[in-house]
Amino acid sequence: MDNMQLLNDGVKVGLTAFASVMGVLALLYFFVRILQKFDVDDKGK
Repeated sequence: MDNMQLLNDGVKVGLTAFASVMGVLALLYFFVRILQKFDVDDKGK
């Protein structure tokens, strides 16, 4: 029982960490895309 609880906690922590990393990467990706969009707009003028 203890092992199953430990495994469940490990999975929850792993998924939480994975979700956090993916969220940060997504924010960075959108941030870079927005900067690139502004750069392209500036060059177009």
